Amino acid sequence: LIREVAAGILLLLFAIYTDGCLKPQKKDLFVFLACGLFIFTNQAAFIVGDKLCGPVLASAWQPTQPMFTLIISIGLQWERCTSGKAVGILASFG
Repeated sequence: LIREVAAGILLLLFAIYTDGCLKPQKKDLFVFLACGLFIFTNQAAFIVGDKLCGPVLASAWQPTQPMFTLIISIGLQWERCTSGKAVGILASFG
């Protein structure tokens, strides 16, 4: 709980510093709501998967999530595929 409170305060201060406001702009509202829905769906699916396959496989699957996030963001062209990122993706499969 302390980590979430500290992160919330830091992110609020950063939002005020960069944008000067605390609420999302209208153009970002859809992305903001979609992210909330996807985080909820991810957590719900992880809990269901943990019940179905057990904690050992769930703990082995969890570290792969940043890699899949990077692959999806490169596919959506939100991130550029640099040589460092490509080596990191290939090393994670090895």
